[in-house]
Amino acid sequence: MAYLVRKPGTHLFRLLFVPVPIYCSLLMAFGYVWEPRYTFYNLLKAFFCLVGMFKAVDFAIRPDAMKRVVNFDHKKKDCRKLTDVGSPPEKEELEGTSFIYDVRESFNVMVSSRGLEYDWGQDVTVPRETRSLERAAFLRETFRNLVNGLLIIDFIDSAWKLFPPFQNETGGTIFVASLPWPTRYILSSVLHYSSGIMQRQLFQTFYDFFTFTGVLVLGQSPKVWPPIFDRPFQQDSDINFWAIGWHQTLRRTFFVCGGLPGQWIGEKIGLGGGTGLLFGTFFGSALYHEMPFYLLGLGFDWRAPAFFMQHACCIFLERVWKRVTGQRVAGWPGFLWMHLVMGALRENIYDSWHLRGGFGSSVIIPQAISPMKMFIFPVLSHLLTPLIHYFSH
Repeated sequence: MAYLVRKPGTHLFRLLFVPVPIYCSLLMAFGYVWEPRYTFYNLLKAFFCLVGMFKAVDFAIRPDAMKRVVNFDHKKKDCRKLTDVGSPPEKEELEGTSFIYDVRESFNVMVSSRGLEYDWGQDVTVPRETRSLERAAFLRETFRNLVNGLLIIDFIDSAWKLFPPFQNETGGTIFVASLPWPTRYILSSVLHYSSGIMQRQLFQTFYDFFTFTGVLVLGQSPKVWPPIFDRPFQQDSDINFWAIGWHQTLRRTFFVCGGLPGQWIGEKIGLGGGTGLLFGTFFGSALYHEMPFYLLGLGFDWRAPAFFMQHACCIFLERVWKRVTGQRVAGWPGFLWMHLVMGALRENIYDSWHLRGGFGSSVIIPQAISPMKMFIFPVLSHLLTPLIHYFSH
């Protein structure tokens, strides 16, 4: 599909062929699973496969061939132009046959998450680059970030395993009912915020791995791997959190599985395409985040979809506020609003994921390759035993 979508006159064939990648993606995601203690990896595999499935659908439904950006520079979007399909851009002529170019181009299309080099990603907000774009320096800094990220993930994963609720394979709640309410919510807040750090770091570390591989192995330019986060928790509105601060790697996925149908429905029933796109995109996000749990037999929890749909409502209210007052939500009131909304709603979704074994109880960094579990936490566990006992009983 990635090969065909770059070729003109292939729309009908793509539509006829798309059931094959859909079936293969679902089979890979849910047909083969590891034992319960590897629930994290079962979910991770399912999430990746769903992205691939919705990419195939996206490639199938677009009537025209995908165009590529020439003179790519995410800092100078006004200097971009799109190539005619079917031929390499002048700036990226390859030695050898066109087959070599087609193979590399198909791979680029397949793994592109934000579409920065293609026509469908030209409205994506790109964070400011803070690393050197000199190849060797870029690789060194990316590798350092990758190692640091793995250590952070290992530390949080190892710390979680010290708490009794996470010492079983099936999962446990972040709300320990046996604790008095002040202590209970201190513990749940610590686990909540550590879960947020873990989620963000997982995205960042995977991205650093793909960045390092793309630049070192595939010879890509560092320019095509700009940062994915832009100080999300320093933003001053819920709109800016999702549109600017948070990563945009799944943006197109949510458009395809919810946003575009929602836009069509909104136009048909008179709500407007923009409102339909907003609620449809967050519905697509809710569907994407909950479907793997349900189809892997981990049950359905309404709190996860509610989290995303509540944010759609919050963004809609921010739009109403701007229309009524003429001023967007911003400044320190917007900053407090964003943290109030995010903090109040996010705790429940993390509890949902922990309770079904997707985070705290699952193996994330296996002990055999975990420096924290082998060397650091055997010492820390003895020192922290009284504190852990207090917060767990």
